[in-house]
Amino acid sequence: MTDVIQLTQEWVALALADRSMAQRALEIAPALPRQACFHSQQAVEKVLKAYLTYHGVVFEKTHSIARLCTLGATIDPAFGDVGVTYDRLSDYAVEFRYPDSEEPTTQEMNEALAIADQAIGFVLRHLPATCVPPESGVEAKREPPDDPLP
Repeated sequence: MTDVIQLTQEWVALALADRSMAQRALEIAPALPRQACFHSQQAVEKVLKAYLTYHGVVFEKTHSIARLCTLGATIDPAFGDVGVTYDRLSDYAVEFRYPDSEEPTTQEMNEALAIADQAIGFVLRHLPATCVPPESGVEAKREPPDDPLP
């Protein structure tokens, strides 16, 4: 396994773990809306970083989903098309981590999780199956794209 594949798998695993935490934050009683939104944002951010890592795109430390989608669009223009939708979560990286912010609504929590699911599915369809950690239980949805690795 190449180092790029392994690092991409690690990003995907982190994204899936954040997605799982977002779901768990919604399911416990009482629900933890701030954490659900935060982990949804983190899932999207990390799965986008997985895609960029696989393609050898260097990215700065950022929570800006729009920035990550813009970088992804240099490889596949479809990433530019989804950037606006996914970027709605960017503020959740910081916004709800401070006590003076308003609690997210149930609608915001559910929407954040739905966007995370959409983004994870989208990115995984744009990565080869080898980039999905085998232990994740997630199956690749399509044939691998051309492998840019030597």
